[in-house]
Order: sequence, then structure tokens, then C-alpha cells
Amino acid sequence: YPSQKIVFRDPLSGKTVWRLTTDGTQEGALNTLRDASGMEANHFAPDNRRICYSKRHHAGKPQGYYVMDILTGVETYVGPGSSSWGMCAFSKTRNELFFGYFKAGTSNSTRWMEVRAVDLGTFATRVLRRFEGAFGGPYLSVNSDGTYLAVGFRVPNGDPAEFVDDPVYHIILKTTDGSEHPNWKY
Repeated sequence: YPSQKIVFRDPLSGKTVWRLTTDGTQEGALNTLRDASGMEANHFAPDNRRICYSKRHHAGKPQGYYVMDILTGVETYVGPGSSSWGMCAFSKTRNELFFGYFKAGTSNSTRWMEVRAVDLGTFATRVLRRFEGAFGGPYLSVNSDGTYLAVGFRVPNGDPAEFVDDPVYHIILKTTDGSEHPNWKY
């Protein structure tokens, strides 16, 4: 598919806001929107003016999470990202961005994942919850009224690079303090 390209345009301004080349010929910086199994709308801010994503392998920018103002194209670094899985979602009640941060390790005792929240005005970051042994995650999603955050992550049985038969855990956290929903405990 040598010429397959997908371009998304802002319907108000007509500007190109996102471009994806699917033929694999453009190597370099990688921006990641994590597959959220239909929950990708969380990558857009409630005001529809910003999008969150992670970035890696960029010569001039640190690996981590970014927010872009879609109308101006201004990109702002908001937090570190190891592995840059692209697990991010905007708060619906505050000017915050939730994201997953992973600490790589060779065993469950040296590997963990944190769900963090960064205030997009002050860039102060708080840790909502830390999951020991976790590696990677399929999604992070905020419910419709912004009170809960659904998180999915893996806890490998062995080598984290081998995702065969690794259990995937799903948990629901309060967005205010990271406490677990009583019916969805880790």
C-alpha cells in the first residue's frame, strides 16, 4: 500500500490536524494514540480543542506525553512516558490529563505502572495509583461524568516482551483520589 495516507482536517478551520502514513516509509518520531477499543474520544479534551498522545524517538523532544492545541498546532510536553504507550485521557471535571507511566524491570518486584494526573495549568503531577508488577496497558478511559477512570494493564507471567497468556487486569478508580471502585478491585 505504497501511497496510503490518512489526513484528518478540522471542520472549522480546514487545517490538517493529524496525518498518518500507513506505508511505513517515514521513520523517525512516533506519536502514539493507544488503542482504546472504541474509547478513543478520551484523547480529545472536552472542549474539542486539544488532543493528547505520547511521543518517542524524536531527536529534539523528550519521550513522554504531549497535548496539542488543534487550532494552533502548538504542542506542549506535559509528563514523562516510558515505553510511550499512549495511555492518556482528559479529565472531564478539571484541567487535568490522566496518563500511564511504566517502570520497566525484569521481574514483578522491579516493574510497576502508575496512573498519574497532571494539572495542565501548573503542570503539577499527582499519582493516583501505583500497580506493582504491571507492564503495559491496553487502555485508560474516563467515564461520561468524569468521576471514574477505567484502567487496563498487564502483569506478565514471565518476560514482559512475551504477552502470550499474560493476564490483563481491569480496574476502576475514582478520579479524585485514585481509590478503587468497590466492585472493581485489583
